[in-house]
Amino acid sequence: MNAFTAAHRTLPFGTVVRVHSLVNGRDVDLRITDRGPFSRNRIIDVSRAAAAELGMLGLGFKEVVVLVPESIPAVAAPPAATKRPRTVRRLPSPR
Repeated sequence: MNAFTAAHRTLPFGTVVRVHSLVNGRDVDLRITDRGPFSRNRIIDVSRAAAAELGMLGLGFKEVVVLVPESIPAVAAPPAATKRPRTVRRLPSPR
């Protein structure tokens, strides 16, 4: 919560990204330490410390750009939702 960390769906843990606010032009470098966000309209979840540095505390969400180092391959789209496995009923065996 108090470290400069973030959650992303597909980037490897330990990747350092720069998050740039499109509203006020502030930048912050963050380390990916978790998976998320699980809301479809969000790209990245940032820690409280990062949100304060970006000037977005109390806003809930804000438009940002995530700049990924060139050494990381292009970010793939999040995996498609998988269906839950079907429950298979077994018929009683004939005796």
